Amino acid sequence: YGSTNRLLWNYDDITGIKTGYTDAAGGCLVAAAEKNGSALIAVVLKTADSRARFTESRALLDFGFKQIASQQTIKPEELTNTIYVHGANVSK
Repeated sequence: YGSTNRLLWNYDDITGIKTGYTDAAGGCLVAAAEKNGSALIAVVLKTADSRARFTESRALLDFGFKQIASQQTIKPEELTNTIYVHGANVSK
């Protein structure tokens, strides 16, 4: 059996997951994608038609990847200030 997840061959960064349909839930899709080291999951439920679950999932993933920004972390030895919190446990 082939997959019904159209994103597998129409979205370069897709890693898969699951399509589904029930009368109560309509067309559904849980789609995962990975791009530049970041992984996202989009969940679309109760779509109006069979194409909408793929269109909406693609839109959610594209939006999510545009929102991700890398942040540089600070190494402990680079800290210049210490904040003391009354009653806190100090661990080293």
